Amino acid sequence: MDNERLTPFERIASTEEIKLSGPQMEPVDVLINQRKKLKKQLRRNRWLKRLGVFSLTLTLVLLSSLYLKTSLSTLNQIEITGNQLLTKQEIIKQLQLNEPLSIWELDLVELQARLDQLDLVLNGHVSLENQNTIKIELIEKRGVALLVLDSGLVMLSDQGEFIDMDAHKLLLNMNLPLIIGLEDAIEILDLALILGTLNDEILVNISEIHKERTAFNEAQLRLMMQEGNTIFAPLSALSALDKYIQVLKMTNEKNSCFTIADISFSLVKSECPTH
Repeated sequence: MDNERLTPFERIASTEEIKLSGPQMEPVDVLINQRKKLKKQLRRNRWLKRLGVFSLTLTLVLLSSLYLKTSLSTLNQIEITGNQLLTKQEIIKQLQLNEPLSIWELDLVELQARLDQLDLVLNGHVSLENQNTIKIELIEKRGVALLVLDSGLVMLSDQGEFIDMDAHKLLLNMNLPLIIGLEDAIEILDLALILGTLNDEILVNISEIHKERTAFNEAQLRLMMQEGNTIFAPLSALSALDKYIQVLKMTNEKNSCFTIADISFSLVKSECPTH
């Protein structure tokens, strides 16, 4: 019905009906119950979150513990390259890798320091590779001769170092020349440095190196070669031994004597001394 056609009394009645039909307030006890339910729900949610965090933490701890105790974290393999005189067992013992180790216990800096302490190692590198593998790359010192001392044999390196070796390693190096009669430390060092410039073909062809005390043809050293030949040469002329190898390949000379000149480094066949 249009309000303009209502009487004043009808308009008052219509207004009261509109007011009464508006939103009604909830009772106080209902609001209190709803608030209690909300607090209870919040407490339950907080408890579930704490339980979830605790469960996740416990799971991570258990998985980490299992990982550390299984082969997934254990050193599985040791690869060594460049060793000829040193055995794999000797290197492993020096680096203290005998027992099963976790990769988390490995100290690469300490392992490198232990590797560098090996007498026969010139250069070396330790690294941790994929699949829990330790890789050890090394270059051994080059032996150029076996020095005969009163105490026995020692290997002389190309840097003039004396390297003590057990009987097994000495046998592996018996193809190196024997140095006999040299006692002066400077002479031995100079000889080692010169021998270090010679290739393996020349070195293994030298059987013995003696101090030539009679100074035959002013030679300082007497070299006994594998073919029975003898070479007289000063220390500085040993770098010309490649000329002897060339002559030997062409003539197959045996049981003869040669002299290498001090200045020209020329190789000359000579008469052998009678002493």
